[in-house]
Amino acid sequence: MNKADVSFGAWYSESGAENDVILSTRVRLARNLVNFPFPAQYKQDDSVKVQSLVFDAFLSTAVEGFQTLPISGLEPMGQNILIERGVIEPQITKTKDAGLVVSSDGKTTCLVNYYDHLRIASFASGCDPNMAYSLAKSIDDKLQETLQFAASVEFGYLTASLNDTGTGMKVSVAVHLPSLGVVDGLEELFKSFSKKSIAVRASYGPGNQTHTINGSAAALGNYYLVSTGTAIPLKEEDQLSLLKDAAEQALEYERKARKTVISKMETSLKDSVFRAYSQVLYCRLMDEREAIDVVSRLKWGCDCGLLQGLSSADFCSLLYRLRSAHLAFVNKSGALNFEPDIKTEEQKVRRLRSLVLQEACEPLTIVQTEK
Repeated sequence: MNKADVSFGAWYSESGAENDVILSTRVRLARNLVNFPFPAQYKQDDSVKVQSLVFDAFLSTAVEGFQTLPISGLEPMGQNILIERGVIEPQITKTKDAGLVVSSDGKTTCLVNYYDHLRIASFASGCDPNMAYSLAKSIDDKLQETLQFAASVEFGYLTASLNDTGTGMKVSVAVHLPSLGVVDGLEELFKSFSKKSIAVRASYGPGNQTHTINGSAAALGNYYLVSTGTAIPLKEEDQLSLLKDAAEQALEYERKARKTVISKMETSLKDSVFRAYSQVLYCRLMDEREAIDVVSRLKWGCDCGLLQGLSSADFCSLLYRLRSAHLAFVNKSGALNFEPDIKTEEQKVRRLRSLVLQEACEPLTIVQTEK
């Protein structure tokens, strides 16, 4: 891992429930040890002691199948790969004595000394909050056999953020909403979420659209992250139910909008999808943002019945494989031959991105032809 080893399991390539709209689910549990201040108030060697206690707990017989490493021990490429996978935040790379624990299948991770002493997170493909929670909670329970977490009868688990106090839990789903974006249905959905204290943000940053959704720029590729906003005063089952209801609402809205697009906006739909397909076939150099948008439109084409040959899980996997750090790692690890005019590392990554995308999309075929 210190040399950007990305061999731990790629859970995101697995199929999941409602994968056409819900890409993945994540559950995060924030925990803090007794007798230590929160990381922002650390003194002297508090951070070293906390990291040592947490790492030892994972390496004990209580929790098996995990590897531990200090973030500072990772080279920049390894850090960037973990950022692209959603395992760590960019800010943690500058945090003193921050650490990472990751399971061999990649589905469960734990950040150490980042806002809280521990942040246990579990991932599941598709819409599966209960499975993701079960994975995170099982690790939480095992750690409590050797670690004592700060909690009170009145407030529950004590955390660095007031929003996390109580269960310490945050639940989120990554969603793909291209049809809603086209029929201008995102505003209504997101306003409904806001009333339920459900937060929404762009997964890959703002797109190229000029319009905004509730004051924020529309997301690149119409990929959004939908999450619970607060843990107080909800119980774990209430948070899971709240997020699952929000995911099902997004699912219902997108599928309904998809039918509208197919029946009333066929020409525009075909233009968008087939333009993306042509880009894949003939591109030679592709930027990351362009690739995310292309993958979005190709997936949209499959969901709408214009293309066939790739599953929703295939497209989800591509969103990770086409990121810059992942491609830089592939380029560094393999003896790849590029055209004579492809010289810089940036050019090689852009060229490799187009080649990976073309190879991945070889099974794609057009179902409907132009009239």
